[in-house]
Amino acid sequence: FVPGSGTALQSGTLNTTSLDIVGLDGATDYELYVWSICNANATSNYGQPLHFTTTPSCGDLFTDSGGATGNYGQNESYNTRICAEVPGEYAVLDFTEFSVTTNFAYLYVNDGFQTQYYNNDKVPGKIYSYNNNGCFDISFYNNSNETSAGWVAEVSCVTCPPPANLYPTGSLTHSSFSVQWYGPGNANIYEWEVGLEGFTPGTGQALQTGSTSQTSTQITGLDGQTTYDFYVKTKCGASESSPFSRRYRITTGPSCGDMFYDPSGPDSSYVSGGLYSTTTICPDVPGTVVEVTFEYLDIHPWEDNVYVYDGDNAGTSLIQSFNGMAMPLPGPFVATNPTGCLTFTLAANASGTWNGWEASVNCVTCPSVGGLMVSSSNNVQFNWNTNPTAESYYWEIGELGFVPGTGTAIDSSTTLGTSVEVIGLPSGTQFEVYVRANCASGEMSSFGNGARFSTPATCGDEFYDTGGQVGTYNANENYATTICPQGDNQHVTVTFSGYQFDGCCDYLYIHNGPSTGYPFMSQLSGSSNTPLAFTSTDISGCLTFYFYSDGSSQGAGWSADVSCDGCVLPLDLAANNVNSNGANISWQGNNDVDSYNYEIGLKGFVPGIGTAVVVNNTNSTSVNISTLAAGVEYDAYVRSVCDGGTEVGDFAGPLTFETPVSCGSISYDSGGSDNDYGPNEDYYTLICPEVSGTKVWLEFTMFETQQCCDKLEILDGN
Repeated sequence: FVPGSGTALQSGTLNTTSLDIVGLDGATDYELYVWSICNANATSNYGQPLHFTTTPSCGDLFTDSGGATGNYGQNESYNTRICAEVPGEYAVLDFTEFSVTTNFAYLYVNDGFQTQYYNNDKVPGKIYSYNNNGCFDISFYNNSNETSAGWVAEVSCVTCPPPANLYPTGSLTHSSFSVQWYGPGNANIYEWEVGLEGFTPGTGQALQTGSTSQTSTQITGLDGQTTYDFYVKTKCGASESSPFSRRYRITTGPSCGDMFYDPSGPDSSYVSGGLYSTTTICPDVPGTVVEVTFEYLDIHPWEDNVYVYDGDNAGTSLIQSFNGMAMPLPGPFVATNPTGCLTFTLAANASGTWNGWEASVNCVTCPSVGGLMVSSSNNVQFNWNTNPTAESYYWEIGELGFVPGTGTAIDSSTTLGTSVEVIGLPSGTQFEVYVRANCASGEMSSFGNGARFSTPATCGDEFYDTGGQVGTYNANENYATTICPQGDNQHVTVTFSGYQFDGCCDYLYIHNGPSTGYPFMSQLSGSSNTPLAFTSTDISGCLTFYFYSDGSSQGAGWSADVSCDGCVLPLDLAANNVNSNGANISWQGNNDVDSYNYEIGLKGFVPGIGTAVVVNNTNSTSVNISTLAAGVEYDAYVRSVCDGGTEVGDFAGPLTFETPVSCGSISYDSGGSDNDYGPNEDYYTLICPEVSGTKVWLEFTMFETQQCCDKLEILDGN
């Protein structure tokens, strides 16, 4: 408009330098002109106009500074307030267009309960004010020279806005969930509806309906692992209701026989960052308790944590907490409280997307064994947590990938304790061990999660990362491996044929000695296909390898050969086809050995001093012995002969075996006539007649074994 032309909407005179203008229209551009009056005959020229736009109100459009068709400006920042004009009403923003530059421009909207920000091309939709004054407080920041189309929103005003910000509260179970929201200050009551996924509220399709004067409610009587939609609306008076809220969708938790997944479910990944979810799993079979076994886990290595509680809420006793670095898989977890329930809370504070987890849920009277741990050195020892309902435990060991309970184990037995030591496993080999409980009811538990371990490599073995010959190593590994020679005065050489690690963050450190406390030799990182050898110069002859991997990508790892100077020790001595006057003695040889010396004597004899009953040399890796006495325990020793017979190695042994009893002798268990037999024994004895046409007859004069778990089987034949 042109000042002084009679087209002004308002005008006036005042003797101060400030002015309040009222009675204008919302969302309208105005100009203000001011001039000075010095006396009755003297006035100044008009100054430069002040351009301003009133904030929108009910019925107006709310746009960025570029209006409905233009772009907002560079490096803008401003605050504004949008209010309802009538007391008791609440402003509503219904965005129809929205586009700002990601990472540079932000629109902040405070609705009275919380401040939300928007900084991409996703249209926010309809937003209600819940402030008692009916207003929104809004800020916009553009921190760059880039501009965009901004936004267009229709402003309206209502007296009864719907509830907003629906979120879970309390525990999620297989039959219930709790939900909370916020609403306007003039709400009298809230009415809610629950139905199967996809139902339309207010159409009679709901499975349950109800009302509450609180801003939360608990829904019960649902089916397990079923997806439901929940809606709630505000009642502001006897006849006035809001629209229904936005949909709140939730899937109930698992129960006996189901799978338990992270909040995203079986086919999606969860988004970490401010995500908190609690699930309570309770038995639906009387007299049972919940057992949860994790079968897959992929969460942030240190910022996402799962807390496991022994009870029906997160205020009960904490069993364990773990993150994405948990190795091996955590659990199984078993409830020991009177409710039989377990509660799991996920606190995800990282960023990014993660696959989550899969876990099986069972309701059992004989829970699986938990806490299985393995320590591997020359002998292998594994232990586990006590199962209060167990009378004994059964364990199996097999090479990596074997399935327990299928007859493919290489060693197995029953024990009353919670710890077992196994001797004589092959070196440089990957194994798995499984344990299950034998409960008082006669029921056997499931095997649960096994534990992986590798026996230390030594001369003649291959040395691999945890992925083995063809796989990749795992994320977040942190362990040391020591490789030592078999005999005195030997030294280990480890020759890498190649290695491949994640370039930034995974390393293999090599130390000259039996631990990482010995001198540092080298660090391997990145990748190489060039053979590389390391030889110990330490008096122990050992090398120690420390490997570290982070939580990002993994590589193929490494492959290396282990060799030793001097004569190597024969491995895996075994006695087969033992009969009343002999046996076949075998061992694992080495291509660098010329021949083998072997000695056999009475149990406890010392080899190399002339007290053996059999002394000989062979170029083979097995010998048949046929000159022994029946019913006698013997020790066998074998050593390598190298360098054309000029050098011999250490004796391997003793290998103890007993020739079967012949007619007229007395048969004892392994403890002999005066002692008990040993734990974890598993062997057979063949007793045959020496005279053709006769038969063996056994008359027991004493017999005592443990009733629950030990047995002697007698078979009629050979």
